[in-house]
Amino acid sequence: MNPKIREWIQYYGKISRRSLKSVFYYLHHRLIRWILNKYKSFKGSKVKAVKWLRQVTVSYPNLFYHWELGYKLV
Repeated sequence: MNPKIREWIQYYGKISRRSLKSVFYYLHHRLIRWILNKYKSFKGSKVKAVKWLRQVTVSYPNLFYHWELGYKLV
């Protein structure tokens, strides 16, 4: 997924860094939906899934390229 994220940053970043926020907002929400479907302990609790994803961003800040650049989960 990181190569695709790098491409998005190269393409959309030339226009405006601000335009990337909406792209990563969508990506984070897709990750949350994936977590809700993948792990049974998070079923029905979007709040727990968001908290868990925030912990992952702190524990593994280099997991995704956009997290390295500071586009964290809001």
